[in-house]
Amino acid sequence: MKLRFSIPYRTEWGEQLVVELTYLLQDGNQRKDAIVMQTQDGEQWTAETTSVESRRSRIASFTYIYKVVDADNRELRREWDMAPRNYAFDDSKTFTFQDQWRDYPLPLHLYSNAYAVTAGFKRNETLELPQLPLFRRTILFRISAPQLTKHQHVAIIGSHPVLGSWNPARYLSMQYAGMKEWMLTVNVYGLQLPLEYKYVIVDDETHELVACRCGRRRGAGAAWWRDSLCRKSMATGRCERAGFGLKKCALLWHW
Repeated sequence: MKLRFSIPYRTEWGEQLVVELTYLLQDGNQRKDAIVMQTQDGEQWTAETTSVESRRSRIASFTYIYKVVDADNRELRREWDMAPRNYAFDDSKTFTFQDQWRDYPLPLHLYSNAYAVTAGFKRNETLELPQLPLFRRTILFRISAPQLTKHQHVAIIGSHPVLGSWNPARYLSMQYAGMKEWMLTVNVYGLQLPLEYKYVIVDDETHELVACRCGRRRGAGAAWWRDSLCRKSMATGRCERAGFGLKKCALLWHW
């Protein structure tokens, strides 16, 4: 399995980025690896590695985090990882990750047990990998949505028929993975890229859109961004700016 990482991060002189990769084995053990990233301009960092699975220690999944080290390999900074980047292992695939540095989120209290009890959510939640299909060519969408209320979920609509052709009634619902994370895989084999798409919030009971992302449409080549949302007014039928939003979006390619 080949892993390719890409992240924008402006470093100071003598600093460099490292991918801290952890393989979670089926026997419960872990195997760690540190991958030094490369850059041409001090801002865009890339790395690539190949993972080989042994017969004795099968890999169930893997997780990774970015950190900054100095010239003596002393750690200076690392990402927020309460909701880790965790993906199922597939030795037949090449994974391409387009990431952005994950700082502590401003609404950090939304991840607390106190908020979970108040809002009626599950306490001590953990990230559980949903059973998502992987195709010959796959795009995996992943987004953090900590400010959703009960009986709401995240969905995607987009420019291509596979994404609903911008028809609000033909959205693709995302699967909940725990820790406010939502995921969806889309088969893009034979499709012409880039794709344009937006994230929307759907009411579980009425199956209608209650919010859509404000601003310009996004392409499938985008990496991460912060999304503001518009809430759909039931009175006017128009989108009005809402007081909650989707936090960050990740785009992952499987080839």
